[in-house]
Amino acid sequence: MRNYLHICNKGDRVIFRDKQDYVYFINKFAIATTLNKIQVLAITVMSTHFHSIVIDADVSIIDNVIFRLKKTYAIYYKNKYGDRLSNAIQTSYREFHGSQDIENEMLYVLRNPMHHYVMSSPFSYPFSNASSLFKESLTTEDFRNWGKLSYRKANQLNYREYRKIFGNDIAQINYEIDPNGMITFESFINNKIARSFWKGYKQYLWDMLSNVKNVQSQIIDQDNLDTQADAMSDIDVCQLIDNQASSWNLKSFHYFNQEQLEYVIRLLKKRNVNQQQIDRCLWINENK
Repeated sequence: MRNYLHICNKGDRVIFRDKQDYVYFINKFAIATTLNKIQVLAITVMSTHFHSIVIDADVSIIDNVIFRLKKTYAIYYKNKYGDRLSNAIQTSYREFHGSQDIENEMLYVLRNPMHHYVMSSPFSYPFSNASSLFKESLTTEDFRNWGKLSYRKANQLNYREYRKIFGNDIAQINYEIDPNGMITFESFINNKIARSFWKGYKQYLWDMLSNVKNVQSQIIDQDNLDTQADAMSDIDVCQLIDNQASSWNLKSFHYFNQEQLEYVIRLLKKRNVNQQQIDRCLWINENK
């Protein structure tokens, strides 16, 4: 019997503030899981947390991979924003079995942007493999051909591009890189196994767009963060905050004094940003 694990983390602070943060994390996740021969079925990265489904992975190997991934991202975050993440990435995982449970867990991970009201369709969210799972069936031939022209193999990157994505790691020969510099989901997701839980793309499409309620309650309890964006996404709000920090010649919001913090809060409230979103984007009441 195969070993299925749902990896997730929880926190109340935005740790992925702009698109490049998501790209960096997904690239490091792809590299780490590939190097450790971990088969990934699904991944979704949200502003405050991430979810992934992996199979046939030894828990000790997962522990090591996640530890290194958190350490790598913490260094990246500190260099970019000037503060430590400390316990912002608290990861846990649980094992599950049975085809229905597997399908439900997969749906929960891939529908997470809808669960948090960030997107009206899971296929519109760029930091999840929801749209790539049945990509050949869900996109037109013209779009697929255009996308292929936009992708490059790892060995087609120049030195700077290669180092930015892979650092000292050796790129796998099958890696494709999209125009945003992100390793494509098809490069490291085991689509063959992931697709096997549906009879075809029509059933997958139906399940993804229907209102699935039967995911296990403890997963919901573990993922009860409110990342709902009313008028703006967390990326939009963080961009306003970080632009203001830059106008004051500050590296990030972590360097705001009390007066500057209060000014930014007033600015966001004028833009109808709700208090929960302000709190998580500015790390207010982070220990609450």
